Amino acid sequence: MSKNYKFLANEKELEWFFNNVITKPEEGESYLMCLASRAKKVPMEERARIHLGRGEMMREQVIVPRGKERLWEFNQFKSYFKRYECPYEGMVTETGDPYPVNSLVLYFYVNPSSEDNVAMDQMEHTFKILIDLVNACRKFHKSGITEQLRKLGGLDVHKKTCRATNLSQHLWTQFDFDFSDEVKKDERKIEVVKNILREVGNRLYSKGRVVVIRTSGGFHVLVHKEGMRYWADNVRKVDTYKDPINSFLCTVVDELKKSPVNVLSTWADEWVKTDQSFLPCPGTYQYGTFEVEVVNKEDFS
Repeated sequence: MSKNYKFLANEKELEWFFNNVITKPEEGESYLMCLASRAKKVPMEERARIHLGRGEMMREQVIVPRGKERLWEFNQFKSYFKRYECPYEGMVTETGDPYPVNSLVLYFYVNPSSEDNVAMDQMEHTFKILIDLVNACRKFHKSGITEQLRKLGGLDVHKKTCRATNLSQHLWTQFDFDFSDEVKKDERKIEVVKNILREVGNRLYSKGRVVVIRTSGGFHVLVHKEGMRYWADNVRKVDTYKDPINSFLCTVVDELKKSPVNVLSTWADEWVKTDQSFLPCPGTYQYGTFEVEVVNKEDFS
């Protein structure tokens, strides 16, 4: 009997994310989710055997309210995740081998896309290729014709970036804190970092406007635009760092320096404020076994 991929780890966790992080899209807005294969967890020999690339984004789904009534319900939202739970034979690499479970992640884009801007971007991109193709034909430039035809065949790749870059609203600002391999083995240090991220976030941006998400690599922290506004109205005048982004990153460092647990010198591979709005979705399995979860849900009660 064929085995199926399993992505939905905790339905209650996914429902909390649906109710507290994302909002019903306005007319002309959509959310994007996609499946990604990342090779870093897969042994080099297996990567070579099945022709697994370093990173692939695939099977994107556009999420909008359902029907003329624009219904927005959790069961509908959950169904998008269940669609990925197909038999292994239904999702294969170019060699015909199933994608390794320990390479797969479901990413969700927490800021909605503008359908109008996505369509315009795609149209302008296509039109430019067609103009270049016509010019190449006029000059009987064979390699130029071949190149533009290749670009036309890759329009789906551009379409993926369109939705990621053409946002209708910037509701959430995201910070990405990656663990070093040493810290991944030490739950005590992870707990220290979690508590500091939560405490600093609530202090600077106010309670209920910061979401701390544990992933296999570290923490993703989402700050709502209302939290940024809170910082500007209540914190800026007394804040040493005078900027809502540096304020968070630098204050976290300051607090880690005070911690009795030696975390600062070893715990992070990278700390960044990222312009990307996608993250491993809470309530799903990351790399087959790790359950992504929000670790400060009590701040929203």
